[in-house]
Amino acid sequence: MRLALEAPERLAIHDHATGLRIFGGVLVVLGAVYSNLAGVICAVAGLLTILFPEERRIVIDREAGIVSIDRRGGGGWSRALYPLSSVADVVLEESDEEASTGRFRVAFVLRDGGRVPWTWSYSRAAAGARAHIEAVRRFLGTAALP
Repeated sequence: MRLALEAPERLAIHDHATGLRIFGGVLVVLGAVYSNLAGVICAVAGLLTILFPEERRIVIDREAGIVSIDRRGGGGWSRALYPLSSVADVVLEESDEEASTGRFRVAFVLRDGGRVPWTWSYSRAAAGARAHIEAVRRFLGTAALP
């Protein structure tokens, strides 16, 4: 995940799924090393992981008053639009706060109490998104992370 644009009227964050593609490369290498059925399965899974991971682009456009979340992956692409006025904050959610799993995801908190996750799944990598959350909070004018 990287901060692609931070301007007074627009903020853009891109996630090009680099870590997932690297993992896919490791699977391809494992598949090349082992020439049995398990190796073939690893190689195919690795190729699919390299070619079809979900990429995301989150754009907050103050001028248009819109927040857009674009997703592109093996199943095509989708775009979700939200009025900027409905976004109250952005948070880092833990998958199971009681068990403290260490798996997180970033989500917008809406003024009506709803949440809009940036990703469908939780991961350990999302914990490193604090800088991006702080950039969004600066842009929105909300409080800093504790």
